[in-house]
Amino acid sequence: MQEEYERYYALLGVTKHAGKDEIKFAYRQAVKKWHPDIRGESEKAFASEMLKKLNIAYHALSSYLPAEDEDTEEEKNPFEEEIQYNHIRSLLNRGKLAEADALLNSSMTRDGQWFYLKGLIKARLDSAGAEEFLQTAVSCEPQNWEYQRELRYVQKKPKGVWHSIIKFIDDAFDI
Repeated sequence: MQEEYERYYALLGVTKHAGKDEIKFAYRQAVKKWHPDIRGESEKAFASEMLKKLNIAYHALSSYLPAEDEDTEEEKNPFEEEIQYNHIRSLLNRGKLAEADALLNSSMTRDGQWFYLKGLIKARLDSAGAEEFLQTAVSCEPQNWEYQRELRYVQKKPKGVWHSIIKFIDDAFDI
């Protein structure tokens, strides 16, 4: 098995310490060189065989090595997402809604907590869509009382013109 992989490295013209990107680059160069369509009639059969060998070598080596840009399980912090959610909650508590929204929209997975936080931001901005985000959060995690409580609060909240008048009175009299 080891000898077979050594032949694959040699066929692609790379060392056995080559990374996935280097192997990919060498493979593409070799395919350009040996593609049957750019060869003369007398070399087409040989070029076709060579292309088959290159494909086998490339696929064997690329599946054998982990991708260089992929994180391995050991390198990932299992609490990274929870830490980011806590930071977003902190921003919400400090009234930094735009910053919290930007961070939430960055590259987080769309789970129940994501929809809950998005719903909170929308509700605090008095913008449309808060109820839908919170409903999605509850449907993702039906047992979460925090999500259910916030959804009920948003559903009971007055909407439309009367909502604007009540908000104005609340703000004016600090109720």
